[in-house]
Amino acid sequence: MNHPENHSQFVKFRRLPAPANCSVHATVYAEQGLNVTNFEVEHYARLWGRKVTEIRFETYKGDILPVIVFSGGLSAAVYCDPECNAPGYLGIDWAI
Repeated sequence: MNHPENHSQFVKFRRLPAPANCSVHATVYAEQGLNVTNFEVEHYARLWGRKVTEIRFETYKGDILPVIVFSGGLSAAVYCDPECNAPGYLGIDWAI
């Protein structure tokens, strides 16, 4: 199993503007040189201020899929390519 690199101590980050519907205290950082779209920021910003209320395991195409449930019933699950050699995508509300 591949694990994400933990190189934050060696990499520079830049602060991105938080979406208008978020708290002024919400922060978004991107590694220097990455092109992070407003769509991506807004997608993940849906989780700000929520609390994890449960973790459950479901089946997805025959595999075990961990699902994180947040306050308000919002859920999220990480999807990845079949080889598990690429970063995942957090599917928010896809798991319900």
